[in-house]
Amino acid sequence: MRLLPCNEQRGFTLTEVLIALAILAIAMGALIKGGGQSAATMEHLRNKTLASWVAHNSVSQIQLEKVWPLPSQRKGREEMAGISWSWEASIEDTFDVNVKRIYVRVKPDDSSANPVATVTAFVAKP
Repeated sequence: MRLLPCNEQRGFTLTEVLIALAILAIAMGALIKGGGQSAATMEHLRNKTLASWVAHNSVSQIQLEKVWPLPSQRKGREEMAGISWSWEASIEDTFDVNVKRIYVRVKPDDSSANPVATVTAFVAKP
C-alpha cells in the first residue's frame, strides 16, 4: 500500500462538480414541475366538487317545491366556499308523464367558459 504525501490533496474535479450540479438542477426542475401540476389538479378537483354541490343543491330546491315543475329554464347564483357560482337548470318532460328531467350546469360567476360541473336528475310527480 502506497502512502500519499501530506501536501497532496484529493477531491472532485471541476467537471465532476458541474455534472453533479446539472443532474441536481434537472431533478429539482422535475420536482418543482410535479408539485405545480399537483397543486393545479387539487384546485381543479376542489372547484369541481364545490360546483357539483351547488348543482345538487339547486336540484334539491326544485325537488322540494310543492308545485309540480313545468318544463322551463331557471337561473340562480349561490356562494359556496367563498366562490360565487352561477347555475342554469333545464326542466324537461320525459317519456313518462310522471317524471321530469332536471339538467343543471354550474360555472363560476366570473367565467363564461364551459361549466365546471353538470348534473342530471329526475323528479317524480308527488
